[in-house]
Amino acid sequence: SDSLDLNSWNHVAAVRSGTGSNNVSLYVNGARKAQGTNTGTMGSSSNNRIGSYSGTTGEYDGYMCDLRLLVGTALYSGTTYTIPTAPLTAITNTKLLLNMKDGQAIDSAAQNNLTLIGNTDTSTGQAKFGNTSLFYDGSGDGAYYENGAALGTGDWTIETFLWVNDFDANLGVFQYGGADGALGSLVLTNQKIRVVSSNVA
Repeated sequence: SDSLDLNSWNHVAAVRSGTGSNNVSLYVNGARKAQGTNTGTMGSSSNNRIGSYSGTTGEYDGYMCDLRLLVGTALYSGTTYTIPTAPLTAITNTKLLLNMKDGQAIDSAAQNNLTLIGNTDTSTGQAKFGNTSLFYDGSGDGAYYENGAALGTGDWTIETFLWVNDFDANLGVFQYGGADGALGSLVLTNQKIRVVSSNVA
C-alpha cells in the first residue's frame, strides 16, 4: 500500500495479470506500490458497493470520478504508467464506467443500474475532468449496483480518481459482494489504499 494525498486528486488502480507469482499489482498515481499473488476466483456479481462497505458502514469521505472496471484486461503493467489525462471511456471489456458523463451518476457502459444512498450525489465542488464528480460526505453515504460482472479467475483492472477529504480506519472505495474484506475490493485504511487479495496490502 502507499499513502494518498489529502485534498487533491489521486489515481489508483488494482490489476491482476496472468497466474504467476506477484500477479496482482496496486498502483498509486502511476507508480506500482505493492504486489501479491492470487489466482483464485475474486469478486462477487451482486450487491457491489461504491464508497462504502455493506450498507452504509465504512463510508468514503470525498469525491470520486472515472471509476472503471475491466474484466478480461490487465490494463497497466510494469513499475510505472502514464496517468490518464482525459475522461475514461468504455474500452474493450469495460463492465462498469462512472465517468460522470453529462453530469450524471450513471454507468456509461450501460450495464448496471446505480443506486445512491444517503447524501451521495453529483457535485461541482471538485472535478478531475469536466465539472462534475460523485460526492460522499462520510456519513450514511454510499452507492451500489446489483448483478454486475464478477472478477472471476482471469485478468482484471479496477481504477478510479479519488479526492479524499478525510481519512479514517477503513473506508470502502469499491467493495465486492457487500461484505468487508471481499477479494478484489479497494479499501482506504487510514491514509493508504489497499486491494484485498489475501496478501496485497
